[in-house]
This record gives sequence, C-alpha cells and structure tokens, in this order.
Amino acid sequence: MTAMRSWLVGSILILVLGPTARAQDVIDQQSLGPCAVGSHQIQEFEPSGQTFIPRGPTLTAVEVFLIKYTAPFSDTLTLTVVEGNVLGPVVASTSSVVTSPPTMDGWYRFTFPTSASITPGLTHSILIDATNPSWGWRDENDGPGCGYPDGNSIILGEVYPLGHRSFRTYTLCGNGTVDAGEQCDDGNGDSTDGCTTSCTICGNGVTTVPEECDDANGVPGDGCENDCTLTSCGDGAVQAPEECDDGNQANDDCCTRSCRLVAAGRGCTSDFEACTDRTCDGAGSCNPSFNSAPCDDGVGCNGADTCSAGVCSIHAGDPCAAMDCGGHCVMSPFPQCVYDLAGTPCTDDGNTCTNDQCDGAGTCAHATLTDGSACHDDACIAGTCASGACQLGSTSACDPCLTCDGSGGCVPPTGLGCRTPAAGGSSVALKNAADPSRDSISWSWKVASGTAKADFGTPLATTNFGLCVFEQSGLTLSARAPAGGICADKACWRDLSAGFSYRDRELTPDGIAKLDLKVGSAGQGKIRLRGKGANLSMPGLGLSTPVTVRLVRSDGPDCWEAVYSTPGRNDAQRFKAKSD
Repeated sequence: MTAMRSWLVGSILILVLGPTARAQDVIDQQSLGPCAVGSHQIQEFEPSGQTFIPRGPTLTAVEVFLIKYTAPFSDTLTLTVVEGNVLGPVVASTSSVVTSPPTMDGWYRFTFPTSASITPGLTHSILIDATNPSWGWRDENDGPGCGYPDGNSIILGEVYPLGHRSFRTYTLCGNGTVDAGEQCDDGNGDSTDGCTTSCTICGNGVTTVPEECDDANGVPGDGCENDCTLTSCGDGAVQAPEECDDGNQANDDCCTRSCRLVAAGRGCTSDFEACTDRTCDGAGSCNPSFNSAPCDDGVGCNGADTCSAGVCSIHAGDPCAAMDCGGHCVMSPFPQCVYDLAGTPCTDDGNTCTNDQCDGAGTCAHATLTDGSACHDDACIAGTCASGACQLGSTSACDPCLTCDGSGGCVPPTGLGCRTPAAGGSSVALKNAADPSRDSISWSWKVASGTAKADFGTPLATTNFGLCVFEQSGLTLSARAPAGGICADKACWRDLSAGFSYRDRELTPDGIAKLDLKVGSAGQGKIRLRGKGANLSMPGLGLSTPVTVRLVRSDGPDCWEAVYSTPGRNDAQRFKAKSD
C-alpha cells in the first residue's frame, strides 16, 4: 500500500525564480503544452514532477497548470526545486494556498521570496507537495510532441522517461539588464556574439559555467567552438579539457552533455525501482543502493509497504485488523474494510452487565442487559444485573465441577486429593442415543480404604453432590443431585444406617435418577449412580482419554474419583471402561 504522504510533483509547473527586486524576468525553460493526455490527483503520486536543465544562472518563479480535483479546490501546495533528481540539495522552495472558483483550470504562479542561484546546464527537478489528500488539485500529463525534450517526468520519486509535465521556469538572464550573478546580458539569445544565453562572457579566456571551454581565439573547429562548447564532447573519448565522455547527450547520468563529472552523491538515471536509489560516485558511474523508502506492492490489504534489501517486502499487515469491528480487508472493487456482522462478539468492556457485540457498521456496542440477568465479578462471584451494574451475591458462578481461576475464568480444579478406588474397582458406561430421552450414564465406585458417614456431609439439608466427567480436553458432562428437596411427592434423600440414598423419578435438574452412598471399611464402602434422559445433556462421545469421573460435595473437601485410560468401547454412541 502506498504511503499516504510523500513529495508531490507532477502538475503543470511554471517555475519562476529570481530576486524580489522588481526586475523583469523572462521564460527560461518550458514544456510545449499544455496538451493533456491525462492527469493525476497530486498527492497520490508524490513525489512527482519534472526534470529540466536551466539556461540562466538565476530562477525567480514557477508556474503550474492545475486542474480541479475535489471541491472546495483549496490546498496548501509547496513547490521545491532541487539540484539533480529527487535526492539532490534544495535550490529554492515556497508554499502557497491555492484556491479557485469551480469553473477555472489553469496556470498558477509560485514566486520565490528571493531569486535563487542555479547551475546552468545541470539537471534539476521540480517537486510539488500537497497537504490535503481529499481536496484540491490534479496535474496534467503532456502527450508526445508537447513535452520537454531536455527532461522527463517524475512519478513516485522515479524518473519516468516516457512522460512529461507542463511547466515553465523564469530567470532574469535574457532581460537585457545585467543582474546579480550575471557577467553580461544582451537579451538577444545569441551565444556567439560574446555574451552567451547563460549570461556569461564567451571569448574572455575564462571558462565559466555553463561554458564547456573558452580559448578566446574566435577560431571554430579547434576543439573549442565560438559559443564556448567543446567540439569533441560526446564522441566517447575523453580529451582535455573534458572530465569524462560517455558518448551520449544525456544530462541525468553522471557525465553531463558538456563532458563534466557530476559530484558524488547526486541523483542519476533511475532504474525505475522504488526500493533502490541511484547516485553518482563522482567518477562517472551511476551506482544503485538499497533504501527503506515507502513502496507499493499493489496489494492494498497487506497494509503500508516498506522497502528492505531492494525489495518491497515489509508490510504493516491487514489495515482493518486493528479495528474492533473492522473485520477484514477486501481488494474488490478497491481496498476497503468489510465490517463484522451485527452480533459478532467484540472487545469486552469489563462489565458483565453489558452485551459486547458489533453493530454491523464498524462499531463495538455495549448494550445494557435487562435487570435480573445473571452476572459475575472477576472472582467468579455470581450476581444479578441492575441498571447496568452487577449486584453481587455470595455464590460462585462456576459449574460445581470447576473452580475460579481468580480472573473471572472457570477451570478444572487440581490438587484435590480425591479418594480413589482399588485397581479396577470402578466402572463407567455412557450412552448417547439418537433419542435424547434414552441417553444414560451409570457409575460404580468401590473404596480402597474405609469411608465414614460424616464424609458424605448432610445431603438431607445442605450438602449438594455433583458428578463430573472430564475428558483430556476438559469438562464434558456435569450433573447435580441437590441437597434436600421433594422428588415426586417424596423426599429426594433418605438417611440410612449405612449411608444415604437419593431417588428422583422426575430426573431433575440434570437427569440423575439414583445415587447411593454406602459407608464401610476397605473394599466395603461403595458409590453407585444412575442417570438418564435429556436432562443429562449428554455430550458427543468418542472421548479423548484418559477420562476422569469425579463425585464432589459442595460444602467440604471430600471427593471420589476414578481414571479410565483404556476403555473397552469408545465411539460416538458409547463409552465403557474399568478404572486404571
């Protein structure tokens, strides 16, 4: 994904460079346009612009052809001129608030506060930077025959040789008055009469930029022409006073068209790769180097892209992922976030009396639950909601088979020290029928050591019992035999001389029909449980082993359990096993 901010270059630019003295400036360089074949919203193509080769030694202003983009057609634009390509030193810069009625497209003039000194004959770049991505202006692309023969357009920081931007640059050189930085100014555009078009004196024996030579002899064809240019520059052979000769007339490589070396570190011909910069080495070579610049891999849904080791390979990630209800990014018809559906869970606000769900429009809503709804605090204490707040009671919100983890979660307890049976002294059978009313469980357990009646508490009054079935992944079945109560017009519990007995033909609340708790010495104490029907909430079978079956009491530490590692049958309908 292209970074949202960078240099903005590429409108039709008229560059006006010169001092604030009111001397008349004249056009130095310009495209042949405008003759638009397209346009771009400026900020989307930063850095963009145009390279050019100045004639005069001063610049005073720049004009830019702007095309309306989005009302109110107002934005702060900064125009900058740098030496070389985008990475070169700044020559001049100015900012202006550009506004226009909605009916006007046209040239806009950027005048620099003072005239800027510029090196004639050396490639420079015009860059424009916009501020607001939603407002303002587009720039114009010129078609073939309307461009600028001595430069190329800049798109996303790279020189693009097949395109041009409309622009004009202004200088004081050529106005007929000798201004600061000029040796002469006859205003006639003839470089063979002793005063060049760069306002330097040709024929005084002193070579002054942008002169290539000056032998002051007035003899053409002797290696230094009467317009102070080298006869042989561009033939590929280095001859004095040439510093280099690469055999071409290109001015954006590291040997200028006047056969002079470009200083080390100056930008040179682009390789059109966003992740490499090319700079001159001072000896005539244009060398690439890796950068860490923003780039664009064309995949908007992997986030902002950055260069690494010459490749656009670092991606910020799904830009929608950080949005609570942003869902995910899709590419079609353009990169955009698809909101999560209404009702999708979203970030918990920490209040158990609110329902944290997406509203379908990208927002995580926290609707207040109705008064009386169950709630709990972070310590798993149960309560009820009232006006959006949890009014706590004193009962744990966890299943009787689980325990609070101290941060609001319920987990299987550990380290209980439950009593275990003699080897093979316990068996369990679970049935998951097609008809839930025919589901069943049976569990028998024989104590390996003595069991006293007090170990079972007071089930006729306060002691609740719970049967817990754990597979390897966690709790899979929980069923209660509550203390006291009436079952089918009779007391659910009976107090016997050898223990306690529970019967419930109504199978409430969780399907336990029978529970016998018998005391006795080693090998004599027994527990038998039977349950059936839909209230069991029988899970899908085919349990992950080992399986643990445990009987717990609500008001004391006593518990009884057995582990089953090698079941005789373990499929989707039945689980049968003897204990380890």
